[in-house]
Amino acid sequence: MASLTDPCSWRGDSKLALSAYALLLLRKGRVGRKGLAELLDVGEATGRTILSKLKSTGLAGSDRGGAYLTAKGSAEADSLAGVLEPADVELPERYGGEVACVIVKNGCSVLGTGVMHRDEAVRGGADGALIMVKRGGKYMFPDWSYEYPVKVNPEPPDGACVVIAWAGSRSLAINGVMRAASSILCASKNYNYPATA
Repeated sequence: MASLTDPCSWRGDSKLALSAYALLLLRKGRVGRKGLAELLDVGEATGRTILSKLKSTGLAGSDRGGAYLTAKGSAEADSLAGVLEPADVELPERYGGEVACVIVKNGCSVLGTGVMHRDEAVRGGADGALIMVKRGGKYMFPDWSYEYPVKVNPEPPDGACVVIAWAGSRSLAINGVMRAASSILCASKNYNYPATA
């Protein structure tokens, strides 16, 4: 069964990837259903579906104050945040559309050139993506020593990967970065999973 907190489950399920991202967003505090839909750039119906998925798995609850993490949800979100964190990014040039970024805190040793993981972001709906590693305080492409001048907040530790994707909508950009992150994390754990379109 697909699990919200198992990165290998996100590859072929965009709603599961968005739900995992929502779980990470809820670590920052309560969010109303409409606010959550806006943060994910999805319609209210999809926002309700995502919140329902979080509630049905016992990870979130909601009341008049908005959606919140349960004790189980906080533990799962903290565990997930140990390997993955949403981030804000400033790019030196505009790539078009909406941009999303995640920090992948381990698994960067499997990047190779990064092309395979970038392609996963595109398969997830992104128009394009950048995969970088932070080395010596600088953001570098994994296969060569070219520094790329981006600003990432929060600042990741050295050795972390930074995945940036852009698309016509924020939800597609988020799905792209989550799919690329899934590819990196699953490869680093030597999971065998089928390629999906």
